[in-house]
Amino acid sequence: MRFRLHNIYLKFIILTTSICRMSSLSTWEGMWQDLDPGTAFDVAQPSKCLEAVIDSLPIGKTLVPGAGRAYDAALLASKGNPVIALDISKTAIKKAGSYLASLSDDDPLKPKEGSIELICDDFFEYSPKDGPFDLVWDCTFLCALDPSQRQDWAKTTSSLLGPKGVLCTMIFPI
Repeated sequence: MRFRLHNIYLKFIILTTSICRMSSLSTWEGMWQDLDPGTAFDVAQPSKCLEAVIDSLPIGKTLVPGAGRAYDAALLASKGNPVIALDISKTAIKKAGSYLASLSDDDPLKPKEGSIELICDDFFEYSPKDGPFDLVWDCTFLCALDPSQRQDWAKTTSSLLGPKGVLCTMIFPI
């Protein structure tokens, strides 16, 4: 692979096997239906891991797969990155839109108009319309995939990154 890899491991958090292995549309859609901010895997704020490394990441076209409510997308956009927040769940994308719209004008995470595009699509089938990404921020997306999909994740991620693109990922021990 032709990209730098930043790994941040959190050993004190382990997702249950049932959550880690869920990757189907119906499963994720069902989980997002009644998910409140701050419950289960929704941390109700940008990732502390992303906050810790964001100043060392490149500024450029950014993909956030499994974006959920788009907390991390908002933080990345606040640093000047045009962001694609991608999720397979229509409900997650709707909740992301509601979250972003709820941010007050004086909130530093309030994205500039057009800086975040919310897209409901399957990561493995997604094809960007404007070429490759400079940065992919994967916050536990890989962990949530069935282990049989890891090779496809690597191939897809590599194909989405430009020649000097950076993958930054926060994964739990898997």
